[in-house]
Amino acid sequence: MVVWILSDKEDHLPNKASLRKRSKAFLIDAFVTGIIPSFTVWILTTMNPSLIEYPLNSLGYSVWLFLMIIRDSVKSLSLGKRFAYIKIVEIGRVDIPSFWKSFLRNIPLIVFPIDMLVTLLAGRSIGDHMMKTDIIDTRAEEKYLLRRK
Repeated sequence: MVVWILSDKEDHLPNKASLRKRSKAFLIDAFVTGIIPSFTVWILTTMNPSLIEYPLNSLGYSVWLFLMIIRDSVKSLSLGKRFAYIKIVEIGRVDIPSFWKSFLRNIPLIVFPIDMLVTLLAGRSIGDHMMKTDIIDTRAEEKYLLRRK
């Protein structure tokens, strides 16, 4: 599978988002989605200090992972992607993916270190390869469309 991902010959878009912008968007999303479970755990442990145990931390991580997986499912734009001016598109169609396609493309986050390594080596995540999606720079897309007119 790794060989298939690293040797992928799919068409790449001229306005592909840089790894820097993708990283910026991911960090914003990780921070924002991390606040919600952390705040919830903080409130619960403040109300009942005996709750400071492993299962509650595990619940917080599970909520964070769930939020990270669904973050792009609505209009394929997470908060981080909006701030970084990037969006997910389907390769060959340049349409935004459906709710389920966006959801399924984030499932490989369960094995985050492997997904991150593939993204660094191949320029696209495992989910992007599986769902035939890519991330484009919306500002570059606007310039590209203006030049074509």
